[in-house]
Amino acid sequence: MDNAKNIVQAAMIGDTQAVQLCLGGRPTQAALIIAAEEGQPDIVKLLLSHGADVNITDRWRYSALLSAASKGHVACQEILIENGANVDQTGIDMASALHCVTGEELTMKDADPYRINTEDSLRLCRSLLRAGANPNIGDGGARGTPVHVAARGDHVELTRLLLEAGADMNAADSLGKKPVDVAPVDSDTKALLLSPSPLTLCQLCRLVVWSSLGKGRLHTVDRLRIPSAHKTFLQFV
Repeated sequence: MDNAKNIVQAAMIGDTQAVQLCLGGRPTQAALIIAAEEGQPDIVKLLLSHGADVNITDRWRYSALLSAASKGHVACQEILIENGANVDQTGIDMASALHCVTGEELTMKDADPYRINTEDSLRLCRSLLRAGANPNIGDGGARGTPVHVAARGDHVELTRLLLEAGADMNAADSLGKKPVDVAPVDSDTKALLLSPSPLTLCQLCRLVVWSSLGKGRLHTVDRLRIPSAHKTFLQFV
């Protein structure tokens, strides 16, 4: 028990050497989740290399990836995805990683919303979508889909990105409201959602390719024998 506490404390301050010294057996779930939440990619790598379960969750049902995403830690999120993290894990509040990176809403785990800057939000969102995260997760729930969250906060670029990845602009939350219904009046996001077709022909073609490949094979886009520019477009780079 003392060793587990030492790992957690070292992870919180990013002390890689101390974590290495403490690792005598399988790392604790708390250490990996805290390292991800604190934005310590080297600690995350170290714990995973020693057999930490990438998908283990805490009492709020938050995994390391969900914790990293909710705090805006791009590097940690990428490492966890590369190691097989479940990109559609939800907490007991039904928030997924996509919900967390597209808004500033309260979660069961935090007393205050964590505000991620727009650039990092877009990077986190692209990363999750490339890994096959479901843009329509939460359909019919109280929180709604990630598009509901993005629209509610008037995050127009995030809304556009989610739509480009196949998010349903007509999805309804538990109150029957669509994303356009929760977007601020006269906002750019509401204007986007009211447009006849927010997607270009190229973007629609990307959705067809993604659908043909299937969620489990999105990582194979880089192997396609097509120009690099086309690969970049398909991968949301």
